[in-house]
Amino acid sequence: MAEQRSSEWPLVVFTVGIQLSFGVTMATTAIDFFGSRETPSVTALGTLVFPIIASALIGSAFHLGRPFSGWRALSNLLESRLTAEVAVTVVLAASALVYSIACVAGLPKQRLAVGVATLFLAALAVVLSARIYTIKTQPFWAAQWVLSSFVGSALVIGGTVGTWCLSRVTHVQLQNLFTATAVVGALLVLFSIARMMQKYRNLAKTRYAKPCAPSVLTSADRSFIGASALFAGVSPLVLAVTLCSGWGAVTSELAIGILLLALAGVTLGRAAMYSLGTALSGF
Repeated sequence: MAEQRSSEWPLVVFTVGIQLSFGVTMATTAIDFFGSRETPSVTALGTLVFPIIASALIGSAFHLGRPFSGWRALSNLLESRLTAEVAVTVVLAASALVYSIACVAGLPKQRLAVGVATLFLAALAVVLSARIYTIKTQPFWAAQWVLSSFVGSALVIGGTVGTWCLSRVTHVQLQNLFTATAVVGALLVLFSIARMMQKYRNLAKTRYAKPCAPSVLTSADRSFIGASALFAGVSPLVLAVTLCSGWGAVTSELAIGILLLALAGVTLGRAAMYSLGTALSGF
């Protein structure tokens, strides 16, 4: 069974890309809304939203046997979860393009309005991408831990991006809000990992385990899951403790380090999700 596994890196790029676009847009629009538009990182990050989404869409095409036929995914909008996800992501890409242009052109009012729309579409895309996997024919993924993992990852990214943006600017309340968002996301990630492992153990004991059969959980899976818990689950909590304990201000170096660790943790956790899911479900 283990030989059927696949980490599905094109889908990792796609799903993490959507969550990254949500996180970046959440950070930039929140900073815009609360009146900190002069933060240097906001304009630069806003211009990256469209390239992030475009890269995610291009990456997802490599999952297809015939990438140039991917447009056919839009042919069954009312009945297919996959079609709904693709359609929303395409609209998200269009909105992100306008948002990035508004950031480059220096149009703060338009940037905020389009940013809010882009944020809504990104949040919807995160939820729809999770719904694809929660179907009864895929028992390992047919649970709410998948949705909490996707949402938690998006919040971790958004919170850490926002904290980094404000690491050189005095805006204590907003920085606290971003850090709290990262903490909520980190707790959801840890919860999702715990439930994922519980689901794995239940399946291994019932439908898939045989006497003396090797474990489906490989050393690579254990490494990926452990790194995901540490990087995406624990490191944002360190950021919160640093901010709230009086040890000192969150420096730009610490904030960008936590952000990169969180991104690595989300990516490795998603790869482990696909690896175990394909091994257990024959996806």
